[in-house]
Amino acid sequence: MTRQLEATLKRRLNIRDLPHANLSKGPKEHRSTKARQHKRSTQHLIKRQHHASLTVTVDTGSNSLPSLDRKRITFCTVAVGLSSSTAATNLPDQSRTDHWHHAQSHHIWPLVVVVVVVVVVVVVEELVVVIIVVVATVVKVVVIVVVVVEVEVVIVVVVVVVVVVVVVIVVKLVVVVVVVVVIVVG
Repeated sequence: MTRQLEATLKRRLNIRDLPHANLSKGPKEHRSTKARQHKRSTQHLIKRQHHASLTVTVDTGSNSLPSLDRKRITFCTVAVGLSSSTAATNLPDQSRTDHWHHAQSHHIWPLVVVVVVVVVVVVVEELVVVIIVVVATVVKVVVIVVVVVEVEVVIVVVVVVVVVVVVVIVVKLVVVVVVVVVIVVG
């Protein structure tokens, strides 16, 4: 390594000898040593460049990583490939949990709406039945108390009962339509 550095410095600075160089050699011997060092340095440089270009061309296709060896670059490439290909399926625990909760909530909402609508339907129906019973009882009591068997009173009672029944039927139909729409849209 010292000889290579020395040869490089000589070539760059255009000097013949460094201060610590061996001056006991003759001119011819010194020239052959210098030529040998230059040749060795050049061969090492060519070999290194060839290795780097081969490694980088084969593994990365780029000259940005000339100092890494082939195994390391190949390992990095394989690791990146694996991580990118499994990123979609192997979610972290928190991401998978959030995704599951989101999917569950997306599928649960229509069921919750249907249950609420059914409960409302049952409650409304019971209330309507109670109201009908109360109205019929009141009408009977009024008719009995007044003891008037006139046609007008009978017509009024029949009209009230028919209106209540129609209202109940309309409410049931509206609730059924709402439930069907919620199921289809959800």
